[in-house]
Amino acid sequence: MPAPPRQQKGLGRTVWLTVEGGIALLVLKHYLGVSDHMVIDRLNRDWLMRLFCGLPLDGRMIRDMNLVSRWKVYLSRHLSVDKMQQVLVSNWKPFMTETHVGMMDATVFESRIFYPTEVKLLWESCSWVYKQNV
Repeated sequence: MPAPPRQQKGLGRTVWLTVEGGIALLVLKHYLGVSDHMVIDRLNRDWLMRLFCGLPLDGRMIRDMNLVSRWKVYLSRHLSVDKMQQVLVSNWKPFMTETHVGMMDATVFESRIFYPTEVKLLWESCSWVYKQNV
């Protein structure tokens, strides 16, 4: 995987994260189950989170709220998920019990799609009918 563009040319501002740190940032986001902005807030407050992502512990604040989104785009263009999964599975296989299950971050799916339980379908139907009669 190529280095981020700013690391290659040496132009512009310094890059906060290495490629490994970018992957760690997205793992951290998924593990915490928070939004992009909340991850940045946690990185600014918690030195352990910064250490996990390989960020400098010099007290500088991250003001770029698009950092997580840009890393998602960069990794989606350059990361081979199949190769990464092979490496991860070869290292974690002894600790894995359900290797046939896949998981994705919900931010890649449409936000208006939900799991259609009976209660949700009834509620949506009642809400729609009520709005038609008002």
